[in-house]
Amino acid sequence: MTVTASQVFDFLDRHPICSIEKYELYSAGFRTLRRSIRAIIARLCEEGEGDSQEVADALRTSLSEWLTVPICFDEALLESVSALGAAEAVETKWGREVRTAYDLAYKAASEIQLNENPARAKIREIIRQLRNDRREWHIYCHTRARVHFESLFPEDPLTADAFLHSPRDYREVEPFDVLIKMGPLRSRGWGSAPDAVISAPRFATLKQIVWAGCLDEDDFGYDPVAARAGDGVVRSSTAAQPQGEIRFAISWSRSVIQVGDRSDDSPEKSDLDELTFFSQLARGSEMRRATLVQIDAENGILYPPHSQVATFDPSTTTDDPIGYRLPGETLTGGMFVIWPILGAADLGGAHSGEGHYSRIWKERLRDKSKYTPNDLLRWDEKAGLRRDAVRSQVIDALEAQEIKEIGNEED
Repeated sequence: MTVTASQVFDFLDRHPICSIEKYELYSAGFRTLRRSIRAIIARLCEEGEGDSQEVADALRTSLSEWLTVPICFDEALLESVSALGAAEAVETKWGREVRTAYDLAYKAASEIQLNENPARAKIREIIRQLRNDRREWHIYCHTRARVHFESLFPEDPLTADAFLHSPRDYREVEPFDVLIKMGPLRSRGWGSAPDAVISAPRFATLKQIVWAGCLDEDDFGYDPVAARAGDGVVRSSTAAQPQGEIRFAISWSRSVIQVGDRSDDSPEKSDLDELTFFSQLARGSEMRRATLVQIDAENGILYPPHSQVATFDPSTTTDDPIGYRLPGETLTGGMFVIWPILGAADLGGAHSGEGHYSRIWKERLRDKSKYTPNDLLRWDEKAGLRRDAVRSQVIDALEAQEIKEIGNEED
């Protein structure tokens, strides 16, 4: 059924003030898990080598889902952490820093399974109250998140019309009482929602369940025609009307309800916004860690982590002083870096560029190599070219010419 503009305006006229009730969740165990996974992701993204980026992307997807979906605190958390491998292998591959964060994440993922995810408990409580009050409500979420919401009520399943999954779903729904949304208001990524949730509400109340530290986008719901979304009031001054307040049809009242124990909260332990961190990480994906190998007072070379650098060690007594070494570990002061130069060898002498004289020069060389190759060798030696290098070039040219002539004879 198509929703008419009259229905929307009538609804907004009855609800000039809409409300946002934000439930901010706190959990010491989940906080430790978040911080540890975030530290691992940051370190692996700095590596940027081998499968480090692939592992970082998998962890980033998992953490984004945990922050925007009412997941169960179960073995799936441990599986996401242990996907990195055994603890000893993690340290060998990525170092002590990643191993420390891995141990903390594994311990936290094990401990929080003793209690239910507070997000699930709060959403279940909200929906039960709405059902009892016989109010009209919907859940806005990604299609893949729906199963987690449905698992909250195995005895009284949620129906399909309880969910909105896209801007089109939201646009076509008739005005209702309450919209339930888990996660911050963001226009992209996991838990995204249309800007119209704020700029053109179809509901009277938004019940938003978020983990502490997860922030809404600064410009979410921005309407260029009206004031900045969420302000509800703009100051203006005209000749007909002195400076004062002009109130739009929609204003927002906001409240924050803290859920969980935050007695141990401190600036050092405060939760950070991983979703913003991930977007910044994506913008800086071209940057990565590097080790500077200083050649002299003015020159140096930047190598990616774990690079195997061809070097020469003049102090060694072994028969193989040349080998591949790791900067900062086996590559130390006093050694020489071997810098490979790829390309054709420069045999010296004069060079002729492309053009009229170049074509004449090349034609003379072809005649000389075809009819009097030995004279060509003596001629080139007088010009200062090395005999061995020129001979190999001439032989190659003659063999190619011979093959071509044989082919012509067969034709």
